[in-house]
Amino acid sequence: MQGLRTQESKKFNRFWQLVQDAAAKKGCVFFGENGEGDDFETDTMEGESFCGWLIPEKDTVAFEPAWAKGNVPEQWLEHMAWVSWEVSGENVTVAFEGYE
Repeated sequence: MQGLRTQESKKFNRFWQLVQDAAAKKGCVFFGENGEGDDFETDTMEGESFCGWLIPEKDTVAFEPAWAKGNVPEQWLEHMAWVSWEVSGENVTVAFEGYE
């Protein structure tokens, strides 16, 4: 799945799709770096807060190879972002907070 370096569970992949859908609404793709804990689990989904890069779709071809190697240059720091989540029943929402 784009933006992940590892294979994950089906429940986590549902969460990651939610993250990518939210990124797409901003014209971006989210590339994860680290899970930050703050885990949640519902009957159908599991996830956690993440840090990574919220990259404009037009820049993903330039960004993705460096990210895949784990060697992201400083020029991309302005795109660092954190993903947080909120659960209400079975409804999960995500939000991005930028690097300041």
